[in-house]
Amino acid sequence: MSGPTHSELQTQIQTRLLEELNHRQREFQTLINLLEEIVFRCDRAGTIQLLNPSWASKLGFPLEQSIGSLITDYIVSPEQRDQLREALAADQAITQSLKLGTGFGESRSFMLRARLDAGAWYGSLIDVTDQQLTLRALRDSEQRARKLSMVAENTDNMVIITDASGSIDWVNAGFEKATGYQLREVQGNRPGEILQGPDSDPAVVALMRDSVAAGKGFAVEIVNYDKAGKPYWVAIDCKPVLGRDGRPDSFIAIERDITITKQAESAMREARDEAQNLSRARTRFVANMSHEIRTPLNAILGMSSLLDDTALNGAQRTYLHTIQNSGKALLALVNDVLDFAKLESGQLRFEAVSCPIAQPLEEAVDIVAPILREKGLSLHMMFDGPLPRRVVCDPDRLRQVVLNLLSNAAKFTQRGGIGLRCRWIGAETGLLSVDVTDSGIGIDPGRLDSLFDEFTQADPSITREFGGTGLGLAICRQICEQMGGRIWACSREGQGSRFSFQLRLNAEPVEPVLQSDWQLEYSGLDSATEAVMASVSHYYQIPAVRRSSPPGPTPVLTVQDAGRALPLDLDELDEIFTPRRIHEMARAAVNPAMTATIPAPENDRVGHGLRILIAEDVVANQMVLKLMLEKLGCDDVTVVDDGSQAVEQARMENFDLIFTDMHMPVMGGVEAASAIRSLAMARQPLIVAVSADATSEARGLAADAGIDRWISKPVVRRELREVLSSCQAALDCWGSPRRTSPAQVRSTL
Repeated sequence: MSGPTHSELQTQIQTRLLEELNHRQREFQTLINLLEEIVFRCDRAGTIQLLNPSWASKLGFPLEQSIGSLITDYIVSPEQRDQLREALAADQAITQSLKLGTGFGESRSFMLRARLDAGAWYGSLIDVTDQQLTLRALRDSEQRARKLSMVAENTDNMVIITDASGSIDWVNAGFEKATGYQLREVQGNRPGEILQGPDSDPAVVALMRDSVAAGKGFAVEIVNYDKAGKPYWVAIDCKPVLGRDGRPDSFIAIERDITITKQAESAMREARDEAQNLSRARTRFVANMSHEIRTPLNAILGMSSLLDDTALNGAQRTYLHTIQNSGKALLALVNDVLDFAKLESGQLRFEAVSCPIAQPLEEAVDIVAPILREKGLSLHMMFDGPLPRRVVCDPDRLRQVVLNLLSNAAKFTQRGGIGLRCRWIGAETGLLSVDVTDSGIGIDPGRLDSLFDEFTQADPSITREFGGTGLGLAICRQICEQMGGRIWACSREGQGSRFSFQLRLNAEPVEPVLQSDWQLEYSGLDSATEAVMASVSHYYQIPAVRRSSPPGPTPVLTVQDAGRALPLDLDELDEIFTPRRIHEMARAAVNPAMTATIPAPENDRVGHGLRILIAEDVVANQMVLKLMLEKLGCDDVTVVDDGSQAVEQARMENFDLIFTDMHMPVMGGVEAASAIRSLAMARQPLIVAVSADATSEARGLAADAGIDRWISKPVVRRELREVLSSCQAALDCWGSPRRTSPAQVRSTL
């Protein structure tokens, strides 16, 4: 038995990486939830984005109501509020005392510490109300000092009282419990002499020493060591107690163990770094897969485009267009996978172009048709009432959603058929509503809610029986949501499924379609096929008339034209009935000359006279690019197999234009461009990268190497024509292609 394929191994690796990341994130969330202090994240304006449960327990405000509000709204003092706003607008770490109002009708004192990271503030709010009460009591009177002593004895924090020189006079039970040292063991010593160790920051140690010498307080974080030599992190808030002469009589230090907080911060950094590494690995993996897929796609789409310019009969042209549509759909899928991270974050740009509303739907049917024929399934595409002829949308995204739903329906249906039903709700601005129904295995209703999640199948056994990654429906959901629509499913096990989506689109006004002087007549058709006939009438404005017939007749479909009744053979449609297929079959019957057409040759000589060099290692892609250039009038084209040959050829001959692939054996496009730019030449050629690498990193390297333009594979004739026109314009102005500055080159790439 053969092992998993390369694609399956890559999918397993990616799934494992995502599982590991989710595990790290769960560990990090657990640590955050264990903290007693409030942990938060906010943006530069102070809008709260993340809180741990301590917020609700300390302040009494529910988390879901507080997220999205401004942290400054909870500050009691206007001065402190303004001070924090100024600090948030700066880039320096923040340490600030605040008084916050609570939902319990009181205010409490907090020490805020925050640090800016990746455009967001991460920080904590430590409740110091009890500490401040303790310090105030010591300053006010001996009686209050006794009360403070009682508080200090019963707090979990470590309390140290030193004399004016910093030698320990007293420690509380919390200190003894945390460090393992008894008062008699530390009395008369400086805290640092006992508690500091190898990992204690010397700069922080010096700050504490200098502050005590100057009679000032300090707030620091440092690594200390207990009696057993175990390190722990501690936050120290030390204040001087002033005598009558205004000089410090003693110092009181409140120390709080923040080891868990530091572990959480470390876990956060590790999780962030791992997420970034995973993201980079995924981007690189997808880019590599994109390169491997785009390279043969360039040959498929390029050759099919060239074949489309030759004499073909109707059936051959239909087959060719199916190849082209399949290649275009595969290219759109590759692009969607590349942009999947942007889809998740809502940053992917969608096109808004005018297109016939039925075109993406018909193209999706063309792509899935071979699977339907192989499995013996029928398909009926029908319109419930009139549809606008053209709409403004992203046709590639619309086709991808429909194709995913049709492919799933075909995959999970063994017998019967599939229905594709469309309707338009509204006027100029309306809803395109699409339903895809099947007679397949169905889905447990309890699993429908998770059906559109990433890497989720309706049942684990489905993956084993039918294959697939479970990613298609997740992409469909994100596309629909980002196009302002929604998608959902209804199903029962053993009773088939219905997947529906709606998109809000703008209809584009078009001139009314002139009715043909012929009409369709039919009898004996089933109800589904009759609905398709009605759709032909709705969309193409062709009368479709149902004639009565005796029971059990053979289905009949004819075209009535100028008194002629021309029969149409429904068997030619292979049980795949769509308005376009029926309309084209009828039109071909009325005008047989349409079954064999030769497109008018394109009289385009924009590349005439240019000396061109192609560096490409794949023979099929060499042929595609060379033939496309010849179609555009280029009659002096040299082809080499790698970058080193391109450099040698450029050394011997003066070329106006060089097309180079980015990834080639021996020497790649970046190295070749750099070497050509370093040659002592009378004039420098225009260098164009023709690459399947879609990453911004590759484009940056190309710009640095002196590459002027970038064309993504698959190559289209329009882009080639633009490059040739630019090169001719440069020659006309300067006598040689004009080199631009690196900044200008980057802007074109």
